[in-house]
This record gives sequence, C-alpha cells and structure tokens, in this order.
Amino acid sequence: MVLEVMDSHFFFWIEKVGVFFGQVMEESRRWNGLGEKVGLRYVIGEDDDASQVSCVQCSPDSRCMIVAYINGLLREYLLPATTAVDAKAQMNRQWRSTHTAPIKLIRFSSNSAMLATGSADFTLKVEFIANLTRSLW
Repeated sequence: MVLEVMDSHFFFWIEKVGVFFGQVMEESRRWNGLGEKVGLRYVIGEDDDASQVSCVQCSPDSRCMIVAYINGLLREYLLPATTAVDAKAQMNRQWRSTHTAPIKLIRFSSNSAMLATGSADFTLKVEFIANLTRSLW
C-alpha cells in the first residue's frame, strides 16, 4: 500500500494550518509542518483493500510514523533516512486500539514520548509510546 493524500483541496487546507498539525504526505512528497518539502513518499505494507487507513501521523523527529486502520489496528513504521523514491518503511510493531470506533486523529507529544488518539467513539486517549506493547505477532 502506498500512503498518499490525493485531494489537492485537502492539501491546500493542510498547507495553511500545517504549523499546527505537524507533518503530512501529499502527491508522493513529504512535507513538514511549515510546508517545506523534506522527502519523498514511503511504501507501507502491501496492496490490500481490506486494510483501509483511517489516520496517519509522523513523529516530530520524522523517524517513525503511526498508521491507524479502520479495523482498530495501529502500526508503527520506522522511516528510512533516504530520499529514494518509494523507500520501504519498516514495520516496528503493531497493536490493537482500545477505541470502539475507527481512529480519526493521531498526535505525538513534542518529545515523541506520548501518543494521543481521537476516535469516532467520541473519546481521546493518551498513552506513553513505550507502554504500547500489545504485539499481535
């Protein structure tokens, strides 16, 4: 699966408020919160329509990203320090969300130690990333 945001209107909106919302990916390019181009797209997982992504967030240091899927699965990917097109992100770990509906928002703390998730179940959960060890392997 290649993670991309294809809606140009969405990108225009994110570009305007990017300082507040961290990092986004759009049209095969990665942008930081200031709208500066910092890399290319990352490939995550395999092409599988059954695993629809509901939300994504890169860490403030751009070393990893958390991907939330509609089925409640969360995966942490380590991002390679490369500018190669279609660089393969390595899955580090995965766990199940305790939310009862799909996650719609993910945010890292400024030091990347904590992760906040907001869900369609109208709850916000904040956890230490080091404690997210419910592995599914």
